[in-house]
Amino acid sequence: VLHDMGASELFVGKGGVCASCGTKLSGGKAVATTPASPPSRSRPRKAEIDLWSASPPDNKEIRDAWEGAAAAVDSDDLEKALELLSKAIKLGCKEDDGAVMGDEDAEKCAAEVEAAVLCAEDQARLYANRASVYLGTDKRMQAANDGRVATEMCHEWWRGHWMKGQALLLGLEGKKPSSFNAGKAEAAGAALQAALRSGSLPTSKRVEVEAQAEEAKGLLVALNPACAQM
Repeated sequence: VLHDMGASELFVGKGGVCASCGTKLSGGKAVATTPASPPSRSRPRKAEIDLWSASPPDNKEIRDAWEGAAAAVDSDDLEKALELLSKAIKLGCKEDDGAVMGDEDAEKCAAEVEAAVLCAEDQARLYANRASVYLGTDKRMQAANDGRVATEMCHEWWRGHWMKGQALLLGLEGKKPSSFNAGKAEAAGAALQAALRSGSLPTSKRVEVEAQAEEAKGLLVALNPACAQM
């Protein structure tokens, strides 16, 4: 069953219920209920830098750039932090080709990550660090992309998923209901749920990530054109 108001397959109803909002459906049509109100939007956090996962990198240039980026963030020089993180990424990480990785690319990607100077988690940490700084400068598209790349470097590590989810949420600020925007809300929710499932998620961050996952869920309803017109 589909809502009959132009929604995409994203909003397929199973058992007579809309998959995005839980609305009861009748004869393929949505039964009118109270319209959903958009939840309050998250705001960018202060940029944060995570250092390496275990021992410092052997490569001094990478180590110095990483530490320099942390110092630059502490002094609120985010442009300098971006410059240094980009340098560390270029020296130590698999190069991002800008393409979304498909299943057929996973083996090749894993080989390229393994061949890089840094271990997979440290590559993910650098990309997630740069995503955090991009969020601090309100560059949401770049932050979402670096979050995505971080998840490809090390899918098990939580922070790449979190950065991607936050960036997508912030990119929806002020947006009107549409299937495209609802799809972005769904992607944000999926990323935040992946962060919540990760065994590496710190206990201190769980409540915050849970709140953002709920925000994404509310946005999926608010931005679904089928739900918004009821």
